[in-house]
Amino acid sequence: MACKLAGQIRRRRVVEASETDEDQVLQGLLTSLRALLAFLPHRGDGTRSVKVMLGQGGLLQELFDRCLFAMPSTDPNTARYIETPPPPKCKHPVSRNLALGLVLELSAECPDNLRKVVAVLERHNPLGLSADEKERRRLKAARRRQKSNQHGGGGGGQIWGRQRSGSLGASGQLALNAASSSAAASSLQCGLSKNRTGYVGLKNLGCICYMNSTLQQLFHVKGFREGILAFEDAEEDKEESLMYQLQRVFAHLQESDKAYYNPQGFCHALKDWDGEPTDVFVQQDVSDFLLMFFQQVEGMTQGTKCEEVLRHAFGGTLVHELIAEGGRYSSRLEPCYFLSVMVQNIQTLDQALEAYISEEILSDYTWETKDPLTGKAVKEATPTVKRASLAALPRHLILHLKRFEFDYETMQQIKINDRLEFPVDLDMYPYTLEGRTAVRKGGTGIAAAGNAEDSAELRERTQSAAGHPPEYYLYRLAGVVIHMGTANSGHYYSYIRERGGERSGWFEFNDTVVTDFNPADLEVECFGGQETRGGTGGGGYHGGRNWARERIRNAFLLVYDRCDIRPEDDARNTVAHRPQVPTPILEEILRENLDFWRKTNILTRPYFEFMEQLLEPVYRPTAVEREEQAEDPGQAALLESGLRLATKFMLGTLTEARDWEGVRTWVPRLLKAYARCLPACMWVVGMLSCDEQPADEGGGLLWDLLLDTEEKEGRVAVVQLLDHVVTIMLEGSSTDSDEDTKHEGVERRGPAEAHVTACLSLFGALLRMRHRVAELVRPTGGIGKVDSYIYLLGLLASKMEGARRMVLEDAAGTCLLDLLQIAKKKLEVWAVGKIFGSRREAELLLGSAEQAAADIGPCRDTFASAEREDDDLDVPAAVQPLLGTLLRACVIPTPGGATPPMTQWSAQALEPHHVMSLAERKMVCSIDFCSCLILSVDSPEAKARMRPFFQHFLWENSARTQEIQEAMVRLLEQGGTGGNGQRKEESPSRRSDEGIGVIKPVFRSLMLVLGVKDSLREERVSLSLPRILAALKTQKSRQRATELGLWMLMRLARENMLVRQWFHDGAVVLASTPVASPERREKAPKRTSSFTSLLTFGGGAVMGGSGGASAEEEKKGKIVCREEAQWAEKWLVDQQGRSSGGSGKGDFFNATTSGWMGGGSSKTQYHGDAGSTAGARSGVRSGAAVQQRVLTGIRNLSRGQNLPLDYDSDMDPQEIVGRHIDIQWSGDEHYRGVVTHFSPRSGKHHVRYEDGDERDYRLQERQHIFIDPSQPPFTDTSG
Repeated sequence: MACKLAGQIRRRRVVEASETDEDQVLQGLLTSLRALLAFLPHRGDGTRSVKVMLGQGGLLQELFDRCLFAMPSTDPNTARYIETPPPPKCKHPVSRNLALGLVLELSAECPDNLRKVVAVLERHNPLGLSADEKERRRLKAARRRQKSNQHGGGGGGQIWGRQRSGSLGASGQLALNAASSSAAASSLQCGLSKNRTGYVGLKNLGCICYMNSTLQQLFHVKGFREGILAFEDAEEDKEESLMYQLQRVFAHLQESDKAYYNPQGFCHALKDWDGEPTDVFVQQDVSDFLLMFFQQVEGMTQGTKCEEVLRHAFGGTLVHELIAEGGRYSSRLEPCYFLSVMVQNIQTLDQALEAYISEEILSDYTWETKDPLTGKAVKEATPTVKRASLAALPRHLILHLKRFEFDYETMQQIKINDRLEFPVDLDMYPYTLEGRTAVRKGGTGIAAAGNAEDSAELRERTQSAAGHPPEYYLYRLAGVVIHMGTANSGHYYSYIRERGGERSGWFEFNDTVVTDFNPADLEVECFGGQETRGGTGGGGYHGGRNWARERIRNAFLLVYDRCDIRPEDDARNTVAHRPQVPTPILEEILRENLDFWRKTNILTRPYFEFMEQLLEPVYRPTAVEREEQAEDPGQAALLESGLRLATKFMLGTLTEARDWEGVRTWVPRLLKAYARCLPACMWVVGMLSCDEQPADEGGGLLWDLLLDTEEKEGRVAVVQLLDHVVTIMLEGSSTDSDEDTKHEGVERRGPAEAHVTACLSLFGALLRMRHRVAELVRPTGGIGKVDSYIYLLGLLASKMEGARRMVLEDAAGTCLLDLLQIAKKKLEVWAVGKIFGSRREAELLLGSAEQAAADIGPCRDTFASAEREDDDLDVPAAVQPLLGTLLRACVIPTPGGATPPMTQWSAQALEPHHVMSLAERKMVCSIDFCSCLILSVDSPEAKARMRPFFQHFLWENSARTQEIQEAMVRLLEQGGTGGNGQRKEESPSRRSDEGIGVIKPVFRSLMLVLGVKDSLREERVSLSLPRILAALKTQKSRQRATELGLWMLMRLARENMLVRQWFHDGAVVLASTPVASPERREKAPKRTSSFTSLLTFGGGAVMGGSGGASAEEEKKGKIVCREEAQWAEKWLVDQQGRSSGGSGKGDFFNATTSGWMGGGSSKTQYHGDAGSTAGARSGVRSGAAVQQRVLTGIRNLSRGQNLPLDYDSDMDPQEIVGRHIDIQWSGDEHYRGVVTHFSPRSGKHHVRYEDGDERDYRLQERQHIFIDPSQPPFTDTSG
């Protein structure tokens, strides 16, 4: 029975011609066979043998090759239009679901069939970008660069689910966020296939409906289409070639299997009267477009074998005559491609044509004749008849109905909606020269005077025209262009009659939509005039009365075909009569069709669900399947091939479909599966390492997946997968990892060296891309695709000493410098676009006004696009692992190039202890680089990531401490000044907001500097705090920055015991530490980068250099700076006085949406948590209360008292777990509880109240007090 059903499926012919057709017989066969197989015993040998027999008998091949995934031929010589519907057999969604279900049933519990299915599906889920896609992106990037330079600067299946954004999470780990990104509200539309009409539409890019409707009319004129496609284009720049782009339009309309074509290239190549590309957002008239189009086509074809293409299709000849008594006659011939006839006050097309050729009397026209006696020229004014006639009729007559007129009373353009009737069959004989001559011979009066001798040329024309058959003058309506709307706004679409072939119906072409049209509706839809409707009763809109209004949809352009054209000339459906398309364009279209059908068949939700069920034994095996995969080599090999397919499906198909919800689901599945299969790990690493291509060829697979994938979610998935795979390989083969960190189920296979070598080969492939990556980070280029690349390099370098050696011991000596430059430039662009978001701050960052005009002008759009591209990407989190790992593996020499002794190396140092070159040292120790590092510490997570680096960088080195300190001071002081250190005049409100962006990074960096626990720790505190306080003191005119700085100072003091001691005892400055002289500052090396302009210091002392303290100070050994610290208390008291006065202006503590007391993001808003709004528990931190707590803290510091313990984002969230807490609710109500645990995922602490109630809070946003007296209010957490 099963074999009989399978045979009937194989013998079933194709019935479904499109997605709307349904072959119920085939559906019944598929359903019956699957039900029969499901009825057989589960996991029985008999069942398996039946499935194997069906698979070997060709049923699987039939299902894949004929029912589901049959593709059109890519051979240009293959006949593509046949009488029977094209494959595949299953086009209707129900049919496809049934066929996929039968494949699942044949594969279940049958490894032989499953192996065949997996092998076939690997070909349907490719990785990387096709050559056409790479070329499309290359052209898109070129157009973007060209546009930037011009502005002065450097369907079938649909995937559900919103696009999700990928980011570096709060912990610095790559993760896919659930929030939608700004550009991701859409899901993939593969595009529909062309419908049963067989015609292709044109996409409206804005306001080009006039172009689309006209191009469709021109395309259906076979002679014109054939001439255009036969043109041999010699232009090198195909993007600028109008004829090439027109060939592409016509070729796609003829050969494409998609529902519509995008004419973007044609719009770019067609220039307006000013020589600029067509603006797709500007509406034009069809007549204006025709005039411009014909003129440019005529110019492009002149001098070629196709120069007669326009004249042969649309060319006619007008003769303009002047006739007067006395035998006076003059004529002039004029070629024409279309006629414009009047509509206003005219009822029929015949009347419009009569008006067009009507005679006009010129009463005072002056003739010049020769006196027969004297031979002199004589001028004489004589009444003269002026008229125009058609001397030669075109094969295809285009008539423009002039419905747009200029009203001189209102001085506005108006549309004439008058009724104009036109016939289906048109006789043009009365409007020709010979027709008029025949009428004139029987006429009288002035017209009869036209019996003069014709000129030789006119006589020759009339003689040749005399032998035309009657069909020569008869025309049949073939197309109508409709305008619907007013003179100022409207829409064009076309009605076209199908020429030749077996069909002769009418179709409506409305941009992308092509539908059937009933020619009986031509009068209603095309003639215009009034339309009437009957009333619907007393309650109707028109009160039950009949009403009438103008039809705003009416004919604007008419196309007639001459009746003497043979029907076979316009045959359409047979291959023999289809115009030949240029081979390169045809091959491109056939590849596009192949890719389109692949996407139509694969990028669908049913296919995704099919893959999920098919691969379930790979990512979610049962206990029996897991045991078989571990013991049976055949099952292990099937696991490996299944993993390969799953990887290609996730990184290829799901990414191509932009199904980020699916990617989020598949990433953890693959990570678990790879932990059970080392050979699959070797495969993915080897595949990405070896598939390289030269940069000029677009790069290899690794570049495609990591840097050429437009959506960051796809790049994030690649990084997650590679990081996990490399970890598995190293842990499964290396002795460096602890046993408790090994992945369960990993079996050791092969020597450890092979796995390490494969991982190093992957790292080397990444390094070789660094020069192309550097181009992506230039200020006027895109910067959104580099983060994943840099982050992956950092992850791999942290795992492999060999990877670090590849960078640090590069034979050319440039690898480390290249990576440092990439990371630094990335941070600079990020700092401008993120921290210094306003133009004002960006100007300050770039220096003087002149330099800012030169630098920020080209970059302004880039910064805006960077904000969109990197909406959820934490740039520092991407850069810091690479910087920290590489610099910790280096030994920084002295300025003279000497290597410091090993006693000065920190415990954070990593192998191979590479000694930097002087160029590398100059780069790392520069103020620019230090400033980038400081600005990158913009969150508590970034501070945690950078702590090991600061420990290593500053360990037992006062000089580098001074460099970091200098950068921090300059960042603080530069906020309100220009490049020369002079403060610019500005409004108080703007001055109040400035400088906020640098406060948190500077103070978090200061926490790291003062937390280095070496012998210089006390010295750093004594020398840093006075200067930081002095710099913060300069912020007093910018109230918000000063308040934020004092709040961060409280955090610093709570974290560092030495800071608290300094506030109480005074700053201790060692006498041996001199103060830099002004001469040394002047001799400092000059910096030329735009970022350096921010760091120009206007004055003040710096650490290091010559000179020193006075003898009395050396004797005492310390300088008491208590007065420097006391200004903060006075300033806060003054601010409280202003706030209590009722002005409320500038009170940053009371600005509940400012968010600077929150976590790493400055966008945190102070409002009640979702879980804390029940009942009366809706209180939040009061700005005045926080201000008072800062003032209390400053006073306690100076008096040596304990600080009030407040939880904030810079504290370790686990530190307060177990502590008793008093939380303020609405009003003055306070409730006590205990902090039970912290959730890293939500960032909230769980509080259990004494009454049993439990809530989750972000405590940094709540007013609270820790009340447990047995716990110290703070601990030293700086180390």
